Amino acid sequence: MKTRYIIAALLLFTLAGASVNAEQLTTVAVVNLEQVLNEFFTRSQAVRAWRADVEAFDQQRREIETEITDLENERLDASSRGNETAALRLEEQVDERRNFLNEFVRIRRAQLERRREELLLGDDAFFRELDAALAFVAQNQGYTVVIDSEQRGLLWFSDQVDITQRVIGRLRQVLQ
Repeated sequence: MKTRYIIAALLLFTLAGASVNAEQLTTVAVVNLEQVLNEFFTRSQAVRAWRADVEAFDQQRREIETEITDLENERLDASSRGNETAALRLEEQVDERRNFLNEFVRIRRAQLERRREELLLGDDAFFRELDAALAFVAQNQGYTVVIDSEQRGLLWFSDQVDITQRVIGRLRQVLQ
């Protein structure tokens, strides 16, 4: 009988200790790093280069989309004139350009995301300040984990845990 009480007491102490540890892991904040980078991109040559690549990618994507639209219009014209041979050839070209666009977008987005992650892990002076600002805000607000709000898999979060503006404010203080 005493053994049961001892086991029950030990179990209660173990569960109490586990719940204390679990509470420490529930203090999660989110930050929109894209917004922070956009706010301070002039401070870092590496960020400016990355933003230029993003803009070049967007321009290339728009050009390919315009080509596809032009080909589709040509196909419609050929079809309305009754030239089915030309319409079929143009439809094949449209399909090829769409496939190319899909692959281009997939590869370039992956490359840009990889470069963005390398920037965040790099040795740029601005990113050292960004890391320090993130740590300062998170520690002062009692957060133990900070997640980029733009990452896939993060489906929802409360505005109460978004520390983006606080991080931007801290960077403004430190970088002046």
